[in-house]
Amino acid sequence: MKNITIIYPDGSAHQVSAIAVQRYRLNGNSFNVLVYADGDSTCITLLAEIGGTLCKIPFHNIDFDNAELLGEILPDRLPNIILSAVLLEPGQDMTEAYEQLQIVANQAEAEGQFFTQPQAVDQQRKYPENHYSDFDGIPHATFEHDLYTTYQYDQNGKGKVGLPQVTYEHLFNVYRLDGSAEFEFKKPLLFREVQDEITRIVNAEQRDSLLEEIPDRKIDMPVVPGTTVADYTKLPDGRVQVALALAIPGIHRYNVTFGKCPDKDVYRDASNPDNVHATVLEREFNGAGTEYAFKGGFIGLLPISIGGNIYESAYKITDESSKKPNRR
Repeated sequence: MKNITIIYPDGSAHQVSAIAVQRYRLNGNSFNVLVYADGDSTCITLLAEIGGTLCKIPFHNIDFDNAELLGEILPDRLPNIILSAVLLEPGQDMTEAYEQLQIVANQAEAEGQFFTQPQAVDQQRKYPENHYSDFDGIPHATFEHDLYTTYQYDQNGKGKVGLPQVTYEHLFNVYRLDGSAEFEFKKPLLFREVQDEITRIVNAEQRDSLLEEIPDRKIDMPVVPGTTVADYTKLPDGRVQVALALAIPGIHRYNVTFGKCPDKDVYRDASNPDNVHATVLEREFNGAGTEYAFKGGFIGLLPISIGGNIYESAYKITDESSKKPNRR
């Protein structure tokens, strides 16, 4: 167990003991559940990372009887403080949502110096260096984020299918007894400056050849204290809602890996805004890592599932000079 602080939506700070972080799957949707002891009570809550902050998601109607337990994460990996996010309902007054976040923010600073010492709040991240940011002239910790961007190029010159690029973040892996592994990715809602820079890179540097790729890039984004971020959150009942949360202040460094997607059907599914998740399957896990799984899934070397559609082993080489899609 690990002793942590949870800031509830009403601003109250609860000193609790984290018992376990469990990963479940229900109706094709995967989610994290924190089990913790609050006084004499054993409680549960959903967890999701939003803007670099691990957040409590206010949702409790989980059908555990029909959910599949995928695995557990050691509580020692949790940050020292977990803040509540706000789920935005259709037509909700944004002023009310921001006021609720301000209550959470005030308590987070009082309890754990969330704004002034964010690196102490989240001790599990790696801080390669301190940056002197241009927004206040003092050193700030660098928060690392790994992103994976796929793009589609029409070699016939008739234009791309769907969006200029689709960016994912890696959520988790599931390792099975049969030697296979699943890599799950999710589309994050990024800062507009980061999204625009990724699009600019893709438009400027995409290659014609299937084998050539855009080199990896690093994008630094200074985040001032009090910045709010939004992200898609898929709830256990299948609904997708936007959650609003406080971003950890500092320099957010996005390490972007690029991988081409030649298959138009796969890319069309990836471009669909309703399809938030993508899952890549390695039937014989070789330990090559997340980048290999991402590129393998989108280039067609590994099976990938998007929006309920499963694209099996992707390409059969029909001759020495061409590769033909064989997805179904």
